[in-house]
Amino acid sequence: MATAAEISSNFLAVYEDYLKGEASARDLRPFLAKDVVLDRSGQAGLISSVGGVFEGRSTVIKNFKRLRQLVSTEEMPVHDVLSNSFAVSPTFEFTPQTDRIAAATDQFSTVRENGKSFRLDQIAYMTVNAKDRISDLRFHYDSYPMAEAIVGEDDQIPNPNMDDVLEPVRDRDIDTQTAFGIVGNWFGTFGGIQGSKTGDTSGLTALEPVTQPDALIKFQGDPDLLPFADSEVRQGIDAFIQTFADQWEHSYDREFEIQEYFYENDKVIVNTREKRMAIPSNRHYDVMVSIVQTASSENGGRVNSNEGIFDTMITVTAFEGEYPFVNAC
Repeated sequence: MATAAEISSNFLAVYEDYLKGEASARDLRPFLAKDVVLDRSGQAGLISSVGGVFEGRSTVIKNFKRLRQLVSTEEMPVHDVLSNSFAVSPTFEFTPQTDRIAAATDQFSTVRENGKSFRLDQIAYMTVNAKDRISDLRFHYDSYPMAEAIVGEDDQIPNPNMDDVLEPVRDRDIDTQTAFGIVGNWFGTFGGIQGSKTGDTSGLTALEPVTQPDALIKFQGDPDLLPFADSEVRQGIDAFIQTFADQWEHSYDREFEIQEYFYENDKVIVNTREKRMAIPSNRHYDVMVSIVQTASSENGGRVNSNEGIFDTMITVTAFEGEYPFVNAC
């Protein structure tokens, strides 16, 4: 009997082949429950019709078809499939999950109409039901790069690939439970720091003992609009802390809810929902954030990378007060 991780991995392989034109919709159907729900980043009806929530196998496959008609996909490599999972309650109780999988992928695609290319850092969240079919599927990424490509922007935002700089320094030998404990300790430390709502960033130095001195960090976004975004992956503990300082000085959390932890080998993905305040515009916004971290056993065991994956279309709209692109449906 196949495991949830094997089913999810097999589905993503066929889904990649489908996007590349090497598989058909018939090949996808056996993986999907009849009542499957798809949640794809991007606001429904804006820029394209592929973003939003879609219910039912036929409707979901139509969404896949629209995406393939909109863009050609060169590859969608899967870097990690995380099969260990806990649901986290509002009171921070942990409940093990055996049917939930998170996979870290990239997607390299080109808009068919104008030839503009883009890359997505993507997390695929999947629930596998008792009949070994996927009943819940969420593709979580920043829809901003794809939107820029669809509308034909010549000067697209920089989107540095964390995997390129992270791969050589990953600790492939670390025990999975040890890595999970290291990341859990990091979040416990981060959660205890006061100052997010006041802009006092001095407490962020508490991250130094739980973060590797040469740690890597990346937040999504347009560096011209979001101060915590950058044109390259930042490295070093000073840059690591400064990234959070940049965020706290321009946006603070009204609520921060950890919903799930996924972990495998040295990688942990934390599925969170954040309710934030954009300080420049004094506007509230809600955003789902996948916080992807890796752990290393060096220096007694510390976090050695942090990547925040979220839909910056929502963040930019809050910061700027208006949707950043015209409707190009």
